[in-house]
Amino acid sequence: MADDVRITNLPQSSAKERVAYDLCRDVMTAEGKSLGAPEGSTKRADRKYLLDLYAECLVAASDRR
Repeated sequence: MADDVRITNLPQSSAKERVAYDLCRDVMTAEGKSLGAPEGSTKRADRKYLLDLYAECLVAASDRR
C-alpha cells in the first residue's frame, strides 16, 4: 500500500525554501521519480534521494550554485 504524503504549511511562494521545494517537484517529474510509486520500484523516491535533491535545490535557490 502506498503512503499518502501531504505537505502543509509551505512557505510563501517567493521564499527560497518554497522555490527549492517547487524545483524538487519539477526535477522529480523530469527524472521520473515519485513518492507514490510502489516500494522497491526504481521510480520510487527514497529518503536519501529526497534529502539530497532538496539540499541541492536549496543551494540553487539560495543563489550559491
